[in-house]
Amino acid sequence: MMGMWSWDAQKDIFRGDAISANLFGFTEAKAASGVTFDEIKSALHPNDRAEFERAHKEALISGRGPVVEYRVHRRDRRWRRVIASGRCLRDSEGRPAEYLGVVVEIEQVIKHVRDSLDKLADSTLEARKHAVADKRDFITRLLDMVLMEVGFALAKRETDHRKKH
Repeated sequence: MMGMWSWDAQKDIFRGDAISANLFGFTEAKAASGVTFDEIKSALHPNDRAEFERAHKEALISGRGPVVEYRVHRRDRRWRRVIASGRCLRDSEGRPAEYLGVVVEIEQVIKHVRDSLDKLADSTLEARKHAVADKRDFITRLLDMVLMEVGFALAKRETDHRKKH
């Protein structure tokens, strides 16, 4: 699930949708009416605030938002890892006017990638069975290479998951 938000640079007001509100621990009404930069920072893990501020300043200068990973306190009071990025729009004089962005909970991204890899593996195995039955050696070899790469990706995913837990 991807949350969308905007920041009025001149008024220092962030506004977000229901998903952003949930990720940052705000009510939907609070996120819709607006929160300050300091309120956003207070929702971040203390160890991630400096990187968040650095990325925010970089985006204001360059106009492009880097992809930033940090932890936020959700409404359920548990820490969640998110990835966020955006773009800074400027007014006619070149000053930051509005910053538009998205935020995604990393676990959701990982689940989507995991599901996609699993589906790809299943489909490729099915296609390989047909290629073998039809004696399509070249296609069988290509599908073997795809399966090998998918296998590497799945193994890496499991190894990374075990390291984190």
